[in-house]
Amino acid sequence: MTRIAIVGPPAAGKSTLATRLGKALGIEPDHLDALFWKPGWRPTPPDEWEAKHRALLTRNRWIIDGGFTVLTPERFSAADTVLIVDPGPFVCTLRAIRRRLVFSVRRAPGMANVSRPHFDLQLFRWIWRFRREKLPEIRSALDAASPATRVVYVRGRSDVRRLLDEASEQATRRDDDRHGP
Repeated sequence: MTRIAIVGPPAAGKSTLATRLGKALGIEPDHLDALFWKPGWRPTPPDEWEAKHRALLTRNRWIIDGGFTVLTPERFSAADTVLIVDPGPFVCTLRAIRRRLVFSVRRAPGMANVSRPHFDLQLFRWIWRFRREKLPEIRSALDAASPATRVVYVRGRSDVRRLLDEASEQATRRDDDRHGP
């Protein structure tokens, strides 16, 4: 795992997982929400955003979390691992409400400094329609990926623990290889 794309519905835990994997693997994660949104939830202009996204993919090692389905085929084709985080709409709804309450004053993980988490009807719909509307788009974008790309569904804490254990083992092997016997 050296080029990891993490996708899923809002409040699924993508940014938290990216941060934890980043610590285990020694890779600084990039949170697309923090890079895309400008003050007041204004989007980055499309040309600027595509250039920024492409620049992320040129690095040898990266962890990128977030949706932005227009660019997922490009991201998936550059990734060696795609993590689809989907604990279910009920869990995501509760997390989104909690995030809105807890982070109403300070910055939430993976969010731009200038934008506070929100919870509205649009976000609620996005969470509850993810499996029906967005997951098929994600699966279609996976067609652009290499057949060697590993796809992992992350649905709960045991899946997260397994991934973090694997990442720690990988980092240990990398360190052992670097330092030799």
